Amino acid sequence: MKNTRCVIYTRVASAMNDNPREAIVNQIAICKDFTKKHNLEVVNIFEDIAVSGNRGILDKLDEIIEYCKSNNISNLIVKDFTRLCRNMVSCNLILEKMAENDINLQVVDMDNSNSMSLAILTLQAQQRVEKRSKRRPMHVNV
Repeated sequence: MKNTRCVIYTRVASAMNDNPREAIVNQIAICKDFTKKHNLEVVNIFEDIAVSGNRGILDKLDEIIEYCKSNNISNLIVKDFTRLCRNMVSCNLILEKMAENDINLQVVDMDNSNSMSLAILTLQAQQRVEKRSKRRPMHVNV
């Protein structure tokens, strides 16, 4: 049976936004609409305000992964890929950690050009993980 439990991750840099709370609420609403359309159960929402996109989720990733493992959750929902990272090194690290822990990334706003980049990064991360272990492949929905 497919695991339909998920967590949502939102992030906004307060220096770039006059009303960071409103931006977080907007991201949550967009992600919740996505989860309803895809019959996913939102179990928790993780929020970061005033966190740089270059570090972003890296500071919170271990907490999210541990929460997902402890609560049988296999899906992480983000509004767009920039909520996670903005450089290849960070993106690869995040995708690799997610693959190692059997967590699927689902990106709500993914245009064709970004989805190709994500697919390439995901394949690279997945290949590294599969070389080190025989875990099931990570799936990314774009």
